Amino acid sequence: MIDVLRKFTKGMPVKYLALTTLFTLVFALMNSYLTSALAKVTASSLETGELARASIFFFVFIVLWEVVEFGADYLIAVTEAMIRSSTYSTYYDLLYTAKPRSLINVNTGYVAGIISQLIEKKTSLFVEAVLMMVSVVYVIYLLVYISVSFSWVLGALIFAMAALSIGVRFFGSARLRGRLNKVTTAKAEQTRLFMDSINNISTVQKLRGIGFIRRKSAVCEKENLEAVRSYTTGNEICFCVFKLLNYLICPVCMFAALLLYKRNPSFPISGLMAYLSIVTIQLVHNTRFIASFIQSGNTWEAAQNEMDRIVAEQSDSYTKTSIGTDFNIITLENTCFTYRDDKPASMVRIPSFCVNKGEFVCITGESGQGKTTLLKLLSGILEPEQKLKVDGNPESRNLDAVFIAQDTEMLDMTLRENLCFGNASVTDGELADMLERVGMGLWLKEQPEGLGTLLGERGIFVSTGQRQRLNLIRGLLMEKEIYLLDEPTSNVDEETEEKMVELISERLRGKTVIIVTHRPRVCGICDREYRFENGTMFEVKAER
Repeated sequence: MIDVLRKFTKGMPVKYLALTTLFTLVFALMNSYLTSALAKVTASSLETGELARASIFFFVFIVLWEVVEFGADYLIAVTEAMIRSSTYSTYYDLLYTAKPRSLINVNTGYVAGIISQLIEKKTSLFVEAVLMMVSVVYVIYLLVYISVSFSWVLGALIFAMAALSIGVRFFGSARLRGRLNKVTTAKAEQTRLFMDSINNISTVQKLRGIGFIRRKSAVCEKENLEAVRSYTTGNEICFCVFKLLNYLICPVCMFAALLLYKRNPSFPISGLMAYLSIVTIQLVHNTRFIASFIQSGNTWEAAQNEMDRIVAEQSDSYTKTSIGTDFNIITLENTCFTYRDDKPASMVRIPSFCVNKGEFVCITGESGQGKTTLLKLLSGILEPEQKLKVDGNPESRNLDAVFIAQDTEMLDMTLRENLCFGNASVTDGELADMLERVGMGLWLKEQPEGLGTLLGERGIFVSTGQRQRLNLIRGLLMEKEIYLLDEPTSNVDEETEEKMVELISERLRGKTVIIVTHRPRVCGICDREYRFENGTMFEVKAER
């Protein structure tokens, strides 16, 4: 329970929580007294003076009540926005530091679906917690008022029935937890398919594949509908029982009051009957907030547990101090890696690999042999069986390297933002010069917004070759000692390749560079070469 509470309150603004709680408690007390205030007006005599005083009192009370409610609503809205922002921030960090291998089988659309449910329910749960606080105060006030003004027997009876209804709600929610988990994952799976289809909509259009996507979507929709029907049926039955128990409070208390009246004719039964007729609706209304809180809490917990499972394996590759400039030679020896344990034939074998500080090393070989895998092992994206060695000593730290990957994705931001990636020291002149160097100077001049041009989602507004050149510029602008380049010229023509190779050679002179390539021109700027054959790496002795 403490762990659940810690997860729920993590990242919440303490100041706003305190203010919201204060305003809510005041509002709850005023809300609890509202019934009594209204009863005073209706119970006042028809004498003008007394009726006027009662009416003025009620009007002033309502004005104050609205002012407090306004403050509470404002604070709730602001706190809700802060909770949303802090939750996003938390999972940015957790996903960033999660072991990449643990994320391989998790689709980003599925993760987005889980997080959206988690945030939605966490924010609504906060609001419902506030409303539940109001309800609890009201129920306590009701019990005290009836016990003092009428009979402690009636107070105990109302308490027992309210507790029974809430207990039924808790019991039902616990029994429905498995069905709720299915709803959570089914919704996330539906989001996954939708986002995957939208991200690849151009492929669907080219292949005229809308029928295939619709059939896949129909399967997800059916599973989601079945999960929702199953959970909703059980939840509504539980909720109906909960409401019936609350509605029974009025007749049961009236029957008990009648017995008390028969034993004691001075018992104020008419006043109690009038009070109960007003209170019953309020009581049901307030206890519904408690029921809603329980339901939202279960939904949030289901999403939270699924998200915790996804980010359970955290890597220290991105949090520990990285290997930067303090080295002479980096080696990786006797390392094997496979993406699937059931397919040892696909294993990548690295008997021995080393790179000296300030050296250019190229990695060659046919596609699918393990060249990119080597870069991922060096960068920490994949975790090798054997640790890297720095100057002969085993190191658990990862390389503080720039990894210029072959799969060039751009953010849905401006050209300037994509290239600088937060580096405020890069000038517009430097950006324009580098674009000119890779053959994109004319293209830049043709853009009405210049460096402010939006590239679209995943860089859809530029070609594959342009994205590759922009990706190279982005990496070269990051000042590091070690650079890992994966096929940096694979999607460009020979003339453009020559310009890019010249830029790499000039910009990274004196740096430690490992380049995966098929291109002889790229190999030409390297000091040494390693080759992959049949999944095994070996060094090619220099003959050129």
